Amino acid sequence: MKILVTGAGGPAGVGIIKDLKKRHEVIATDSDCLASGLYLVEKRYVVPLVENPVSNSKILEIAKKEKVDVIIPTVEEEMINFARNILEFNNNGIKVIVSNPQSIEIATNKSSTYKFFQKNAFCPRIYDYQNVEFPCVVKPNTSRGSRGFFICHSKEDLDFAIKGNKKGFGDSVIMEYLEGTEFSVYGISDLKGNPLVSVANKRITAVGESKKAQIIDDKEILKTANEIAKKIKLQGPWNVQIMKTKNGPKLIEVNPRFSGSLSLSIASGLDLVEISMKVFKNEKIEPNEFEYEKDLIMTRYNEEIFVRPNQSDLIQVI
Repeated sequence: MKILVTGAGGPAGVGIIKDLKKRHEVIATDSDCLASGLYLVEKRYVVPLVENPVSNSKILEIAKKEKVDVIIPTVEEEMINFARNILEFNNNGIKVIVSNPQSIEIATNKSSTYKFFQKNAFCPRIYDYQNVEFPCVVKPNTSRGSRGFFICHSKEDLDFAIKGNKKGFGDSVIMEYLEGTEFSVYGISDLKGNPLVSVANKRITAVGESKKAQIIDDKEILKTANEIAKKIKLQGPWNVQIMKTKNGPKLIEVNPRFSGSLSLSIASGLDLVEISMKVFKNEKIEPNEFEYEKDLIMTRYNEEIFVRPNQSDLIQVI
């Protein structure tokens, strides 16, 4: 198959490209001509930032030109555009691995996520500005990784965090500070929103994305993550981050896409990327494809790609 992967500079994009290029022809796109994943493939394109109104149409133009079978978006901000224009891609015979617009809108806005789950025991306490218990956590309604994440111990800390995020990201959510063990659960759901398989990664070192993690067969965490994904009716790939506290599992956030530590699941034998493509192409998934090695540990290191100026000039800008 011919597969187009967006966001080739991010951890998820790089991980997907490295996995898929072993079996498929991969085309990579990114808004940055020096995005590392672009240099892992032979066909690469620089595209407009997702905020640009023509961004989606440019991706479709590339996909039609390259006769792409499947598009795998990895940038959260572009998910809603793909979902809202899914018919245009389907009409051109292109499958896009993306959930439905309603689920994406809930999952990609933290205030909307917590409001949706406010009656569930796993939902953390959310504060308004006038009624905060310290320490608390401030994070933007829309952001990725640890951008705009603050732990606040005083009103001064709180004001600093909210003001800083307002300038860079917009409105923030104020929630209780959670102590415990952090898990990142990766899963795939069918097109009706039913979870098919999920795997829990315990974060050993977590600052933004996982640097060290281990697969743990924690039934309580997996049950909670599957319940969250099913309630939102996510389709295809998803990632649910949960803190296991003394008061039980607590939801941190939901990502309706592949995330950065996907490579650990793939290394364990659970190829979530291939499974997701089979879901969207309505192909049979064999039972053994859901099997994986438990307790596997990942420790991540940086790897450099060296680019000569004339090499970046060869990238097609569209």
